[in-house]
Amino acid sequence: MTLLFVVLALCTYRVTHLITTDHFPPVKEVRDAIGMRMGDDHWITYLITCDWCVSVYVAAVLTLLTDIIIGLQTPLLMWGAASAVTGFLSAIEPE
Repeated sequence: MTLLFVVLALCTYRVTHLITTDHFPPVKEVRDAIGMRMGDDHWITYLITCDWCVSVYVAAVLTLLTDIIIGLQTPLLMWGAASAVTGFLSAIEPE
């Protein structure tokens, strides 16, 4: 169960980073288009660039999929913990 949590948390971190930060063209173009359309001060622009914010949703989807495929004893705890680990990892990552 510990290894499963580590994998879930790291996967959450990676997908979150892809959505919020990476320069992978398809994702960056969508992120930039939303930012240009909504403006820098809009809450949606903030939401898609905030690692802490996005990690909640990414962790929810990944935890749900993991629970459906493998089964988890404590999916709600895994969800919150994976999101928190992602926030902490993104806070210590150099820019």
